[in-house]
Amino acid sequence: MKKLKQLTEKILEKWPYKLLCLGLAIIVYILHSSMEYDSKTFSIPIDVIENGAVLNLDPAVKKVQIVVRADSDTISNIHESDFSASVNLNNIAKSGEYQLPIIVTVKDEISDNYVFEVKKNPQSLKFNVEKKDISYIKLEPIVTGVPAHGFEVSKISIEPEYVEVVGPESMLKQTQKIKTENIDLTDKKSDFSVNVNNKNVNPVLMIQDKGPYTVRVEIATSKMDKKYENTAISFKGLSSDLVLIGEYPGITFTLNGSVNSLEEYEIMPNSVYVDLSEIHDAGVYDLPVQFSIPGYYVIKDKSFETISVTIEKIPETLVLEPAAQEENAGD
Repeated sequence: MKKLKQLTEKILEKWPYKLLCLGLAIIVYILHSSMEYDSKTFSIPIDVIENGAVLNLDPAVKKVQIVVRADSDTISNIHESDFSASVNLNNIAKSGEYQLPIIVTVKDEISDNYVFEVKKNPQSLKFNVEKKDISYIKLEPIVTGVPAHGFEVSKISIEPEYVEVVGPESMLKQTQKIKTENIDLTDKKSDFSVNVNNKNVNPVLMIQDKGPYTVRVEIATSKMDKKYENTAISFKGLSSDLVLIGEYPGITFTLNGSVNSLEEYEIMPNSVYVDLSEIHDAGVYDLPVQFSIPGYYVIKDKSFETISVTIEKIPETLVLEPAAQEENAGD
């Protein structure tokens, strides 16, 4: 008991000085240790694991800063690729805002063979999540350019017509169509098919069938209308003992046909006519106006369908028989 008391007295003797020396020793040790260690800083992208009921509404890649401290030999063997970082959303069932921890993982071959210190910043991140849903959304083929002159697109179809899309409920409700890559129509003259991928501009939406999709474009000749105004009407087949009395107006009408042929088409003389061959007596007749025009043109918007003509007999004294006509010609 006496010896213990003596030992205690010796320890407590000049204790402020002894405590000061201990503190200095600790400081020296820390400084010495820090001088022996090197550090590396890495910026690691965070993988958001979202295989459960919700999805992250902010698709921007977030990063965590990792500081590694170790001796110089060890730290030279440690690289950014030895680390991965993740945040797990799989255990969340409801939409909302959550503060979630960042999990940093080190490759086994590094953690098993080296001793080092790792610090991460930040420790956690805030995530805004929404419940996951599935919808079938229509694909919309996007075309650029125009077909060759005189041609136009008559139909565009795509297979499949709809794709399955997984995403947040609110975004799926607002998404009416998924657009495709551009399809060039420049100078096309005939039907063609092309394979294209989708052009999804919202990375939060996950399209299950990523393509390619088959687009069928059908090309047809372009149609046009061409108007012909006051076209002269010919009168044909009138008997030699009859005469047409009066003057008659021209007719206005429109032709519809392919651009490439109709642009240059002009009405030939006598293409618009009235047939008088069935008239044998004087009188007033309503007769149809007829057209001698290629059948691939459609005639429409005629200013009139029939025309009223006046026919009179030529006095017999003015009508020469064929023989008499020959005699007079001889004279």
